[in-house]
Amino acid sequence: MESRSRLKEKVAAGVLLAVSLVYLYESLHLRFGHLAKPGSGFIPVIVGVLLTVCTAIYLIQVFRTKAAKTPDTAEAIEIKSGIALPVAVALNILLYPFLLRELNFLLSTFLLLFSVLAISRYRSVVVSFFLSAVIVLSFYFVFYRLLGVVLPSGPLEYLVLKI
Repeated sequence: MESRSRLKEKVAAGVLLAVSLVYLYESLHLRFGHLAKPGSGFIPVIVGVLLTVCTAIYLIQVFRTKAAKTPDTAEAIEIKSGIALPVAVALNILLYPFLLRELNFLLSTFLLLFSVLAISRYRSVVVSFFLSAVIVLSFYFVFYRLLGVVLPSGPLEYLVLKI
């Protein structure tokens, strides 16, 4: 028989998919526009599509995986007492606006993302470094170049724009 927590996980995955589908449906009622002049529904539709795809993948994974064994007592205590990670991430996020003012967009956003990935022990430090750089540069080009959003700019941003 399936465990109660496994059933809850399946129900939660189904509810998440339903919520993301409703979000996508409602965002389609907004004016989409086009890439050069996005409308009010441009970002919500993109987020809705990505959210729906991600939750659908999660739902498939939940239904395809076998029930995992429950962690032993030491692991369960470690999981429950893991307050350090959320506190460190929250502190980084609170520090971000001050860094943004002083270091501008690229460097401050890179430092935030890199520190969160390093604190959460995502892969290795080298992978976190390069992943942070790629994500930040991608965001900069999408928001500044494609969407025309004004971002805090300094010498580093101007150098990147010349490349």
